[in-house]
Amino acid sequence: LSSTIPTQLGLLTKLQHLDLSGNSLVGDIPNDLTNLSELTYLFLAENEFNEGPIPTFVYTYNNLKELSLKSTKRTGSISELIATLSDLILLDLDDNQLTGPIPSEIGTLDNLQFLLLNQNQLSQAV
Repeated sequence: LSSTIPTQLGLLTKLQHLDLSGNSLVGDIPNDLTNLSELTYLFLAENEFNEGPIPTFVYTYNNLKELSLKSTKRTGSISELIATLSDLILLDLDDNQLTGPIPSEIGTLDNLQFLLLNQNQLSQAV
C-alpha cells in the first residue's frame, strides 16, 4: 500500500483485528476509525503518517488488547486516558517523538505485559 488509510474502513464496525503495519501509508490517521469499537488489535506501526498526537479515539476502544503505533511519527504526550484501556496486554509506542512524563495511569493497567516506549523523548519513570 502507498496511500492514505481508506475512510471506508470506519464502516467495518464489527472488525476486531486491524493490521496495516509496514506499509507506506501517508496522511493523517483518520478519525473514521473511531467507529471500530470492537477492535481488540490495532497495528499501524512503521508507516509514513503525518506527525501528530496519539489519536484520542484510540482511548475509546474498551476491548483493545494490543496497540502498536511504533514508528508512526506520534508527537506530544501519552494521555492519562491510557487508563481506560484496562484490557491492554501490549502497548508499543517505540520510535516516535513522544515527550513529557510517562503517565502514572500506565501503572493501573493490570493486564499489561509488554510496554515499549523506547526511542522517544519521554521523561520521568512510572
